[in-house]
Amino acid sequence: MYNETERSALKIKEVKPERDLYYVIVNEAGASVYSASKVAQDEFADLEAAMRGNISIARRLQDPLAELVKIDPKSIGVGLYQHDVNQKLLGQTLHNVVESCVNNVGVDINTASVSLLKYVSGINDRSAKNIIQYREKKNVVISFVPAAWTPVCSDQWPGYNIARSLFEKYNTILLGITVDNIPTLHAWTNEMGELWFPVLSDFWPHGAVAEKYGVLRSDGVSERAIFIIDKKGLIRYIDIHDINTRPKLEVLVKELDKLEK
Repeated sequence: MYNETERSALKIKEVKPERDLYYVIVNEAGASVYSASKVAQDEFADLEAAMRGNISIARRLQDPLAELVKIDPKSIGVGLYQHDVNQKLLGQTLHNVVESCVNNVGVDINTASVSLLKYVSGINDRSAKNIIQYREKKNVVISFVPAAWTPVCSDQWPGYNIARSLFEKYNTILLGITVDNIPTLHAWTNEMGELWFPVLSDFWPHGAVAEKYGVLRSDGVSERAIFIIDKKGLIRYIDIHDINTRPKLEVLVKELDKLEK
């Protein structure tokens, strides 16, 4: 069954077949929910709810996943009988589905919103907001290490604690990442003592982030690697290091100093 807009488009194509006329159908499910949400109000404080909904629908054509994560999945075609099931279980299951979708598709950390970033494995709402805060204001150092509990890894990350002031001097945030799962990371970081920087899990989809950066090894762990990304989101330095030795801090500081010149 065609709606009014589709019928008009088809009629024009019949009358003027030489014209390159195209139309796209976009699902509007949950648009009204988004338009009244705090996320929408924060994004478009000066616009009416109806206009916010229109923008949401248009954005779905550009990047469906990035837009739909802003809406409670219960409001996107779950069904009339969703209230007949255990709400806690339903909420957790839907959350897991969305998280799986986001991690399988991947995100662009330079443009992703808080709503999207918080579904990335190892990133919670607070970490997502911190990433947004640092974007275009801070340089970023990403430290990939192969595995939790190993001697070199357990020595490398705590070593960055004594250099925190240097990172701050160069307007730089440090992100640690490994393919270990979250419970393992939690236990390991507690054993090492408090770290001042976020530690992220690249466990599922296993090694997806490491693979995108080209540092996932055939044995399922990542290389010991350092990436420096400047405030514009450009990778300025890469060190794929000997997996059995710790990268020298003075080399990292030297590269950070170059960004300020």
